Amino acid sequence: MRLAAGRALLHTSDPDHTLYRQRFSYAVLLAVTSAIGRAARLVHATPGQCVVLVEAGERPAADRMTRYRNWLAEVGIATTERRGDAECGLGEDEWPRFRAAWLDVQRDDGPKPVLRTGFRAPAASPLTPLRNAVLADRTPQAGAVRSALGEILADWLPAGLPPSFEHAPPRLMNGLAVARMDVAGFRDGLLGTCTSGADLLMRGERFRRWFRVQVPRVVSSWNHGRPFADRVTVLLAASDDVVLAGPRPGLERVCEELTRAWREVGVGTLHSGIGGPLPGGVLADLSRSALAALGTDGPGPTPPPVPRRGSAAPPPDTDRSAPR
Repeated sequence: MRLAAGRALLHTSDPDHTLYRQRFSYAVLLAVTSAIGRAARLVHATPGQCVVLVEAGERPAADRMTRYRNWLAEVGIATTERRGDAECGLGEDEWPRFRAAWLDVQRDDGPKPVLRTGFRAPAASPLTPLRNAVLADRTPQAGAVRSALGEILADWLPAGLPPSFEHAPPRLMNGLAVARMDVAGFRDGLLGTCTSGADLLMRGERFRRWFRVQVPRVVSSWNHGRPFADRVTVLLAASDDVVLAGPRPGLERVCEELTRAWREVGVGTLHSGIGGPLPGGVLADLSRSALAALGTDGPGPTPPPVPRRGSAAPPPDTDRSAPR
């Protein structure tokens, strides 16, 4: 299931859309797809998409997903759904069919750089009705999303927003920039190390936890003891996607540290792109500029080596990877 125009929903050009609000928008959409995934068996969740497994012929899970789609429609969020054509199992003997079905329902219909940057940022956030529904509705759907939202924000808390950034409009402040990070070859690298659907689910969950938990920890280590104006904050850390905000020199160093930490995992290569500063730009401008840089063929920024602050990030299997 995909939230229609999910990327555009995240990037308002409203100059009063603060870093705090942008971070909360990411968290709300990720909570929505995570909650939908829990209505069945979650395979993959990002702020704009989720992939789930349902038992063949099992109506309750499908009905729960339909109720989520109806609830989202009531607050103005359209969704699209794609189902696999063939049934498959999680065992090694059915791995080729499982792999083909997973790739089919998750594919993007278009070149990735176009999908990333081809949207037009709305003048005001269309997520306000959804945020209000998540916080105030008494429906089971809103309750499940609130539960997922609390877990996500708790994971990101170590790299929270510095007071100097939290409530300020995202017009350029002291060289503010945005970094986008994505694992090139993540899907192929993950599939290449798996031999069954059950193996993919286990590894996928472990890597998702690496991004949701380890990324904020690495950023927090960088921020330790630094002035507020030099700190970096996490706006999104989920699946294989990261969005950071802060001064460009700090972003370059943090991206280098995260790239080095992910290299130890051995799945794909973590690349980065940085946008900003732009004269009179707003947060959406910086984010789109970072996406465009990330969509190029070249590698991410390669700043000079910096001394490590604190301990190195542990490999994913030492993290708290079990689903909650």
